Formats: sequence, C-alpha cells, structure tokens
Amino acid sequence: MRKEQKWKKQMKQAMGVCILTGGEPMLYRCTFDRKIYVNPTNRYCIIQVRTKDTTIPTEAQSKNQYRDRQVRFTAVGHDLPLTDAVEIEVEGEWMKGKYGVQFQVDQWHEIVPPTMEGLRTYLGSGLIKGIGPATAAEIAAKFGACDIEIVETHHNRK
Repeated sequence: MRKEQKWKKQMKQAMGVCILTGGEPMLYRCTFDRKIYVNPTNRYCIIQVRTKDTTIPTEAQSKNQYRDRQVRFTAVGHDLPLTDAVEIEVEGEWMKGKYGVQFQVDQWHEIVPPTMEGLRTYLGSGLIKGIGPATAAEIAAKFGACDIEIVETHHNRK
C-alpha cells in the first residue's frame, strides 16, 4: 500500500468511519442522478448516482424503487460532475458513517460515447467551460467524429 493511501486510511479510521472494502479501491460505471449538497468554496459534493451494476452493497442502495430499475447510491468527493449528460467511472471506497453507507470517490473520469450525438451531448454538457449546446453543434459539424481528439490535443486548430 502506498504511503499516501495508508495515511488516508488512517485518517478515515480516526474520524470514526468504517471502511467496508478492506482498503481495496472499487470501480463503478454510473451516471449522475441528483445533487444532494455542493460546497461552493472547496467544491465538496454529495450526489446520488445511478448504475446497472448489481454489486453495490445492499445497505448503500437507495430504498426508493425506480422505473428504470437502476441502482441508486450516494457518492461523495471533490469536484464531482453535476450533469447526467455523460457517464462516469468512479474509483474509491465504501464508507459507513453518520449518514449511512456512502461511496468515497478518490478519482473519476468521463466516458465519452463514440457516436456523433454522444459527442455533441458531451461537448454541450457544460463540463468544458465555454462550450454550450450551440457551440458543440458547430464543432461537431466542422470536425465530425474526431472532435473530442481535436479538442483535447489540437485545441488551437481553427
């Protein structure tokens, strides 16, 4: 175990939080469902996410029933996405504390769909500052299916 991870684990245990995963990071593919709390100063977020993954611990699952039959659970962390326009992959640990079992997100990244509509939706989701739905449609029309690669690697291209 890396020194930083060991320190994080000790801090979590000192705060009276029970680690359910035995210190092993878990990985889930999910979508933002709703915002519970966001601290604008340090960008700490508490959100509810939904997933088709059935390995979510029963005590972490939302008790509400939904028509889409997806599992909902609470995820906490800093600067988490607040849009359902993209699917995300979250990595972290299950924690049990004062507010029940929650997933402590250590890191996350977006999963960009490889379709034109998926790319247009991703670009217009608000995750990239300065690009809204209209600009996203223009970018997709000009650069086509490779527009994400262009935005990420050749952003000065006209």
